Amino acid sequence: MIRRMRLLVVLLVLLTATTFARVGGGQSYSGGGYSSSSSSSSSSYSSGGSYSSGGSYSSSGGYDSSDGEAVGFILEMLIRLIIYYPKVGIPLVIVIIWAFLKYGGNNNRPSSPSNDFKKLQEWSSSNTVRQKQPPDLNSFKTADPNFSTPMFLDFLTSLYSKAYLTAGEEVRPYLSQEAQSSFSYKDVTAVVIGGVTVVRALAREPRDLVEVELESNLSFENGQKLFVVESLILQRHHGVKTREPEIVFSFSCPNCGSPEGVNPDGRCGSCGEKVNDGRFAWVITSRQRKHSTAVPPVVLSSSGEELGTDLPTVKSPNLSAALSQLQNKDPDFSKDAFEKFARETFMALQSAWTNKEWEKARPLETDFLFQQHQYWMDCYKHDGLRNVLEDIEITRIDWARIDLDKFFESVTIRIFARMKDYTIREANNDVLSGNPTQLRSFSEYWTFVRRAGVTSKNREATRCPNCGAPLDKVTHVGECEYCQARITRGDFDWILSRIEQDEAYR
Repeated sequence: MIRRMRLLVVLLVLLTATTFARVGGGQSYSGGGYSSSSSSSSSSYSSGGSYSSGGSYSSSGGYDSSDGEAVGFILEMLIRLIIYYPKVGIPLVIVIIWAFLKYGGNNNRPSSPSNDFKKLQEWSSSNTVRQKQPPDLNSFKTADPNFSTPMFLDFLTSLYSKAYLTAGEEVRPYLSQEAQSSFSYKDVTAVVIGGVTVVRALAREPRDLVEVELESNLSFENGQKLFVVESLILQRHHGVKTREPEIVFSFSCPNCGSPEGVNPDGRCGSCGEKVNDGRFAWVITSRQRKHSTAVPPVVLSSSGEELGTDLPTVKSPNLSAALSQLQNKDPDFSKDAFEKFARETFMALQSAWTNKEWEKARPLETDFLFQQHQYWMDCYKHDGLRNVLEDIEITRIDWARIDLDKFFESVTIRIFARMKDYTIREANNDVLSGNPTQLRSFSEYWTFVRRAGVTSKNREATRCPNCGAPLDKVTHVGECEYCQARITRGDFDWILSRIEQDEAYR
């Protein structure tokens, strides 16, 4: 019986670790951008005033506990998977029952744990659950040529955070009456967003609609933290044009631009228009809390093989034309210089991640991406874990896409690399997942953005794009303390905006 339990624990730990832990691995499937989901929205939401129970869990390759402890461990991890990742958890229950009967059902059959593990590892590598492709946000550009995906994602996450931190009062123009009442918390002190999943994107008459699912960590005045999964629906009238970034991120009146504020009924105190109905800008019309727990889940790195490394690079059909257009706008733009900058950014982020010095990553990523990675860094610290990345080497860079819109320019490259990637418990340096002796090859699509009109600079990634000073003094909001410039929105140079896995990118 004990052998069966050990085998089941090995299978569970192996199969639950289908997402990877390095910076771009994205502990909720994709580290930066957005991934798709088949979950549906509901017309009602739960305010979630109370905390659900849940203690932290840990896994170990040398599980020597009693049968009862093993059962408890298995049940706890399965419950977490079914709650947070039902598309993985439910099929996994079926798989575990099958594997338990097949591999553990005959006690008289000679077998070794190492052979069992190898068989299960091979099975896992070839049967990892694949995610569906995300809805295409670029569909909004047909009626709104100003629409910018990176700006929309930053706007969405900033709006969500401000709604919680100010009980909706400072962002009333962008919350419907129903949504405003759903953010009426008075004791939230911090919001860290761990992931954004685009569920639906509908560009059509009479109203555009985007449904997203957010994973976030809420901190409260009493010191408690709550991990939540929430669904948001944003809508606007079809044909509304995106305003300039300065107006969008000011959260002032979307009609007249006044910062005076909006009354509780949604009318601007300056122009008198009702502005929270989607006639002028995106507004949150619904918030639904799907799950909540007092302990954020941590997904460890896996020993299985990467899924999409051998897939051909997905290149935009107009890549060459877009590159020529970019070089015409910016004659100093050089592919070699850009790749050098991207390599420096890649190595700096891996170093900050594995050394748990994530403050060094602040000037290298947009607010949206930095918050995601900060969230998972906090999760690792909470559970006393460290993701170790060693012997890092970039082996190749492919160019995939260049997009130029009214407000932003973006370049997407595919970075091929290899490294040793494993997770340890810091208290005793036990290896919980991954292989400290094996190099792991992988590839990811990294998207960098900058404001339209910015020209290329010959600088190191570790220096301020505005004043050239070392990036050792950057505030939590992305301001260089030497020149007081906000450097995390691409106003002065390229900045990393999104990381997507090779098997998911399209």
